[in-house]
Order: sequence, then C-alpha cells, then structure tokens
Amino acid sequence: MEEKAFQYLKSIENSWWHRGRMSAIRAGIRTVGVGEGNVALDAGAGYGAMANFLTEYSASVDAFEP
Repeated sequence: MEEKAFQYLKSIENSWWHRGRMSAIRAGIRTVGVGEGNVALDAGAGYGAMANFLTEYSASVDAFEP
C-alpha cells in the first residue's frame, strides 16, 4: 500500500463514523457475548484498526482488504 493511502486510512480512525462503528460493534459484542476460543473476521480491514480492536475479544482475528 502506498504511504499516502495508508496515512489517509489511518486518519479515518478519528472520524465520527469510525468511532460510532467501533461503539456499535462493542455494544453488539457485549450483547451477544464472547466465549474462549472465538475467531473474528474483519472483512474490509483497511489498515487493520478493527482487527487490533477485535483481538481484545477474540482468540484470533482474520482480516483482509479486497
């Protein structure tokens, strides 16, 4: 990935949309619950912020960016 594209994706982490998405996912995880050994999938991972977040709740995270 080009550095300019990477920096743009990273800057999105501070946007209202990204923070709202993280909050909604966190609430969903609390509602559903997680068990030991869970695996998460981050489809459309961008630079990986969500994958890093999901490691708090999952044994492993598979991430890809098409």
